[in-house]
Order: sequence, then C-alpha cells, then structure tokens
Amino acid sequence: MSNLKDSLADATKQIESMAHDHFNLKAKIQKAEERIRQLEEENAVVTIREAELKDFKERHNRYMDNLTTAVDQRIAGWKVHEIRIIL
Repeated sequence: MSNLKDSLADATKQIESMAHDHFNLKAKIQKAEERIRQLEEENAVVTIREAELKDFKERHNRYMDNLTTAVDQRIAGWKVHEIRIIL
C-alpha cells in the first residue's frame, strides 16, 4: 500500500511539473505571437514608408534631370552667343 501511495505521489508531482511547464510554454507562445503581430504591423508601416521614399526619389530624379537639361541648354546658348561675339 505504501508503494502505491509513493507511486501516486510521484505521478502527482510529475503531473504538476508538466502542468507548470505547459503553462510556461503557453505564456511564451502568447508573448511570441504578440511580438510577431507587432513586427508585422511595423513591417507594414516600413513597407508604406519605403514606397513613399521610392516615389520621392523618382520625383527628385526627374526634377534633377530637368534641371540638368535646362542648365545644359543655357550653357549651350551662352556658348553660341560667345562664338557669335568672337566672330
């Protein structure tokens, strides 16, 4: 009978230990899932910001191309004017 009680006590300790481990793992999983959700939200914000920055860069590049073309045309005009003066 004592052996049966000891076995039952050991089994109870094992069940309690396993239940404790289960609840700890469950809490860790919940924290991990929350962190994943936060990172997904941050990723969405970063993706939107990246698209905005790409759009800005494209507009800036077009502006710089137009400015360069205008400056080149102005310089070419001055060179033609300078050549006429010299001749």
